[in-house]
Amino acid sequence: MPLGVEKGMIRLNCEALVAVTHISLPYMTRGSHIIQVASIAGLVPQYNWGVYAATKAFVHSYSRTLHAELAPKGITVTALCASPTETEFFDVAAQHETLPFFENLKRLDAETVAIQALRDAKRGKAESLPGVMAKSFKIVSKLLPIGLVLFVMRALIKKEATKNNPQ
Repeated sequence: MPLGVEKGMIRLNCEALVAVTHISLPYMTRGSHIIQVASIAGLVPQYNWGVYAATKAFVHSYSRTLHAELAPKGITVTALCASPTETEFFDVAAQHETLPFFENLKRLDAETVAIQALRDAKRGKAESLPGVMAKSFKIVSKLLPIGLVLFVMRALIKKEATKNNPQ
């Protein structure tokens, strides 16, 4: 991926998120909710998706920290850690690299993800993990060594690439 694209991803996913949160916080009162879009990709490093996963790990960590820091003020911060969701994300990502493994994963409906995130925020949850895949990935990310997760992801991506482009 070109450096400019990676830097733009960092600016959008990290810098813009912090700026909007910082600007918004003075206007929030007890009972307010902030939902920040992390991803299951932020739970462990991702093969071929290093910068994206790192920015989403930042969002996850930042959101969890703010959740604790703002609890005394009655403000909830929820990190939305969804699995692949039907949005324009895949169209944009495909412009910069191939996504053979991720393109084939079942995608959640965006409205369903949003409704679950709103419910979880209203319940005061620090994380929203909509769908079975997100919940399963969270468990796997805690149980398996990162090296093994990366090895398996690499193998799955290479297997899918070979299947789609036999030579």
